[in-house]
Amino acid sequence: MLDQALLSPWQKFNSLLKAGMASDARLVVQVLTRECGDVFQGLRSLVDVEVGTEMMAMAIAEAYP
Repeated sequence: MLDQALLSPWQKFNSLLKAGMASDARLVVQVLTRECGDVFQGLRSLVDVEVGTEMMAMAIAEAYP
């Protein structure tokens, strides 16, 4: 087992990274759906390879049900 003291800095880094990705994803989805929305018209499936928040897939699915 790994010592918690060794894992702690990585857990903080992971939290910061996920928060940054979620924030960035919100901006990217707004621009993407506004500028390139026709790309998603009629889409039947979507695969999200983002790790962690699935923010992009949720926002695209919400914009194009």
